[in-house]
Amino acid sequence: MRAANSSAWISSARPAPNSSKGVKTSQFHRIGVGAGSTAIAALQNGKVDCVMTTQPTVAAIQKKGVGTSAIDLATTQGATAAMGGAYPAAGVLARTDWVNSHKDTVQKVVDALVATMHWINTHSAAGIANKMPTSFVSNQLVTKTDYVTALTEDKGQFLPDGIMPAGGPKTSLATEQLVGNVKGSVDLSKTFTNDFALQANKTEGFKTTTTPAGPTG
Repeated sequence: MRAANSSAWISSARPAPNSSKGVKTSQFHRIGVGAGSTAIAALQNGKVDCVMTTQPTVAAIQKKGVGTSAIDLATTQGATAAMGGAYPAAGVLARTDWVNSHKDTVQKVVDALVATMHWINTHSAAGIANKMPTSFVSNQLVTKTDYVTALTEDKGQFLPDGIMPAGGPKTSLATEQLVGNVKGSVDLSKTFTNDFALQANKTEGFKTTTTPAGPTG
């Protein structure tokens, strides 16, 4: 699986395509194999049959011929096909009480992340790779060309304005309910806020383009 999306919304509140396809959680086991060389070794040695990871590990796995991308969660299109909608897998996570008592600090963190998202959106994969540590984009797993190709394919996962997208909370909740992690009703309006991301875009002079999630997700 290729994992992602990234944004800067704040959440106070993870994926299960298996259950939706009729595979029960009791029929498989999860183990930690890390990323990079350890994940690849786990596949090569038969320790695991499937890994959930990110770039550049995905590109390395495919280049070595030890695996292929079966489920794409790194693009909105792929997440919609697998999960039924946009699946916001990364963001700023914090306790509500801490956020409410440290709003200035939270805003500074979100300001930095929104600026980063905007920078990613306005630069090519090659331009981004040029700013990354050399050892990250060119190593024993991938060449810089491999990295740029992979990032070009997956760069759309980074929302340019850091806004929680419409439907995202609903998809996350449906996933948690599917695997049995959440039982009963949940007030989605209390699990996230776009206020800090909206303020960051306003302060930094960016125009928001993502349709934001409303109180019901």
